[in-house]
Amino acid sequence: MAHAFPPEPLPEEDWDVLILGTGLKQSLLACALSRASKKVLQLDPSDNYGSSEASFSNLYAEVDRWVEAINNPTEGIRAPFSHARVWRDEARLLKGGGQWTVTLSPQVIYWENKLLGVLREVEMTGQFVWQAVGGWWVYNDGVEDVEDDNISGGGGVMGMVQSVGMKAAKAGLKAKGWNKGRRKAAASSSDEPAAAPSGSSITTETPTLPDIPKLQSSTPSTLRTIPPEIPANVKTAHLKETPCTFEDIAWDPTLTDHYRTILASFLRHVLQPNTNNTEVSEESSPSLHTLLTTTFPLPSHVRQSIHALTLIPTPINLTPASLAISRLRTHFLSLGRIPDIRSAAALFTQYGCASEMCQVFCRGAAVAGGICVLGRGITSITNGSSPTTPPTVVLSTGETISPRYIVTSQWDTFPSSQPTITPPPPSSIPNTRRFKRAIYAISSPFSPLFRAKYADERINPGGAVIVYYPPHTSKSGPPPNPVHILARAAANGECPQGYTLFYVSQLNPGAEDEEIDSEYTSLDSAVAAVLAPFREAKVENGDDEPSVEVIFKLFYTQRHHLSPSSPAQKDAGGAGIFTLADIPLDFILDGQQSEGGNGAEGTDVVEDVLRVYGKIMMSGRGGDGVEVAPGALTESEVREGFMQVSEETRRLMRENE
Repeated sequence: MAHAFPPEPLPEEDWDVLILGTGLKQSLLACALSRASKKVLQLDPSDNYGSSEASFSNLYAEVDRWVEAINNPTEGIRAPFSHARVWRDEARLLKGGGQWTVTLSPQVIYWENKLLGVLREVEMTGQFVWQAVGGWWVYNDGVEDVEDDNISGGGGVMGMVQSVGMKAAKAGLKAKGWNKGRRKAAASSSDEPAAAPSGSSITTETPTLPDIPKLQSSTPSTLRTIPPEIPANVKTAHLKETPCTFEDIAWDPTLTDHYRTILASFLRHVLQPNTNNTEVSEESSPSLHTLLTTTFPLPSHVRQSIHALTLIPTPINLTPASLAISRLRTHFLSLGRIPDIRSAAALFTQYGCASEMCQVFCRGAAVAGGICVLGRGITSITNGSSPTTPPTVVLSTGETISPRYIVTSQWDTFPSSQPTITPPPPSSIPNTRRFKRAIYAISSPFSPLFRAKYADERINPGGAVIVYYPPHTSKSGPPPNPVHILARAAANGECPQGYTLFYVSQLNPGAEDEEIDSEYTSLDSAVAAVLAPFREAKVENGDDEPSVEVIFKLFYTQRHHLSPSSPAQKDAGGAGIFTLADIPLDFILDGQQSEGGNGAEGTDVVEDVLRVYGKIMMSGRGGDGVEVAPGALTESEVREGFMQVSEETRRLMRENE
């Protein structure tokens, strides 16, 4: 975008580190290095914070500019996005009015997440407004799956929860502070969620399973459906809540003892601190489907429920069991930690999750002395005459700097002193996989999704997860990838009252680019199927004109590298150029992914940033320009000092105040 006025020149500095981009990893690294007294310059050619994790503050001008930029990329710029499409119901959208905030990075973050642990340790959680993720739901088309389910009393999802709790408790696992024997009343009927307290402290003891009282026939289930009441003899499409809490385990009596025993064994296995020497080791690497049909044989609807909790974007038969167990363990260990809403295990930050974190980390870097400049990129890099000579970098403004280190993303091109050429389109970039993604604005509050689960919870969730499994029409081929939907409530301030945002994602099976528009129909089909039970519920409640309509859609395709670095962008340690790996594109911001076809090593947010941070800090190249022998800091010292404010930086911050 052209500047209305000449850009302000950079200060004359002997820069330690140049960081390209304002994405989550880049911004976290900038904050950590600035707090460690490094002189950091962070540049982004875009006018928005966040790079691939950006957000938009309206559904018109900002979105249209982004769509135009993605579909007509600037020469020399390579981005993970392509094939952006936008649609609006102008009349309904204008009628809603109000403020909208949508994000390209709607991930949720578990309480037992390294990044959240770092934020708690350095007391930065209070800089965000946190919202809890409530129920996890699975769309059920009402058709019985009799593949292997000749089970009397086999309540599928509900039975899974009951069996796990019953048998794990008999194994002697205890939990502190769990009120045994207390029957649960109906959850609060409040239509809109309240914001979770920001920066709240809570115990960090590792939770284990509670003692489970003997169930009575009158014990109510804690699992909900939409529509809320479905007669046993009626087969109709509905949303069914996936068991995701220990009380779901305690209060659903609908599975036989045989499957209770198997599920109890499975959950004990999930909660083991180390499963590397078990049936699901990386060496054997079975799929989750294989694990749940052989080692822990369970009926298909229970397997589907377990798979839905993981939010892994591949079908169950292509999902590594080790990755699924890691996700499930993180989920269950996160339960009971979030203040005032003990049924939740995951959170997200208001106004964009990762994009909001980018801005907070950039501000944190600025407070510690770093500089972040938007709308300014680089045009060339010329290596120094020796490994210890800094490279020369020419900026898009014509300015020249010589940073000791350069940090890039996998999507940054490496311009040289030669004229820049147009990079290959995303479709031709090897070793990547593609996701179809969409943002929907819908004219309904979807109140049942955002109600508190238990009567003693003082706040309602601000988000919910829905998993849609497309029909498997081809018996010869693999099943289609699941469609994941994150619903965000109006009370988060991201959309007007009476509306809801849906973030939708599906791993693309590999269609050619020219077919992508037809591929987007799978997302439309998933959303239409999910909306149907809500329309039915409104009819049953006596609403004359059910208004559950899509009023805005933004489709786009996004690619993700499967390896830590593309072939042309390996870390060049001697030259001081480091590359940060892509953030995974599934909806869980943990990065715990393996090389086995479902993700990439190096995608763990904190560990990847620590890798680059450690190389810079342990090299001994200080701000005074004096070369110190490598190993000036040990790895343990680097980890202990990560994101901590040095004494020199504290002094600078006090002077600035």
